[in-house]
Amino acid sequence: MFQALIGIGIALDGRGDARLEAADIALLQAIRRTGSVAQGGRACGISYRHAWGRIAEINAWAGRDWVTMERGRGATLSAECADVLAALAAVEGEFSATRERVAARLNETLAGLARRHRQGNRWRLSHDLLIEQALERLNGVRDGAIDAKFGGSRHNLESLAAGACEFAGFHVPASDVRGQLRRLASALPGLREARLLHLMDRVQGLMVPAGNPKRIRGIGDLARRGVRFINRQKNSGSRELFDALLRRQRVAVASVNGYGHEEFTHFAVAAAVSSGMADAAFGIEAAARQAGLEFLPLAAERYYIAAGPGVTDAAQSTALIDWFRGGEAAALAASLGGYTLRGEDAGFGFAPALSRARG
Repeated sequence: MFQALIGIGIALDGRGDARLEAADIALLQAIRRTGSVAQGGRACGISYRHAWGRIAEINAWAGRDWVTMERGRGATLSAECADVLAALAAVEGEFSATRERVAARLNETLAGLARRHRQGNRWRLSHDLLIEQALERLNGVRDGAIDAKFGGSRHNLESLAAGACEFAGFHVPASDVRGQLRRLASALPGLREARLLHLMDRVQGLMVPAGNPKRIRGIGDLARRGVRFINRQKNSGSRELFDALLRRQRVAVASVNGYGHEEFTHFAVAAAVSSGMADAAFGIEAAARQAGLEFLPLAAERYYIAAGPGVTDAAQSTALIDWFRGGEAAALAASLGGYTLRGEDAGFGFAPALSRARG
């Protein structure tokens, strides 16, 4: 967000060519939070020497000392610097609110378009590596290819409830299937007559670099100074599960460095950890294995396909279920890791058959 704001350009004393970088803002925020140049630099993933080099450039850019060192008090920011950070935070809040409103209007428009082109938008699936592989194999050998779009679990179900698609893939914690389905049926009445297909169970947890250099053992360690996290996008099932784990462990969102940094797939967050951009991410075991990362399992979940009551042709869903029952799926799941295949009609829906929900 700050990078977009800084890109507009901030100049002092008429020097229109002078710009404050997003990385500089992050460093100043870290120094204000920790009261230390060394700790602020570590929080941003840079050395003490590099941090002081950036501070020298910031002070030169401002024409005055924005960061000073005082004996017994550590590093402090000038009142002018604090005012700039506060102003940027205010602008960021206004920008975020505007973006959410625009996104909501755009989603309404897109939902309307999807309803008019329903045959071309039948499948909306929550991202998963095994699902990707299944679609590649099915589309390569069968007629009537499954042309799926990937998105967050919540958005997929909202599309199904609104009639914008016929099949929606989503996942819920295995420990609270009944409660999750009840809440979804209450929030999205259009789901109540949908049929559920139980494709598989899978494990989610923390992905960390090989050797686990930051000694991360659980959710609580993400609040430690110097630990950088990369998150999944809002409204994804993984994000909702991660938020639930934070609440259960009583870990404040604000204490997780990188909570607001988002990616849209399991492999994208795994790649961020593998490349050194983050120290930890939350996702599935298969993505961790693919990226050569260590995996700390935290929660089991169930992956379902919800078939809308107005589905006109169930041949595609039958083909998908059949594939998940077969030997090719079993071999692939074993190689990826973290999956238990089901491939069955769940035997219940969102409502009114919730009383028969297993789990």
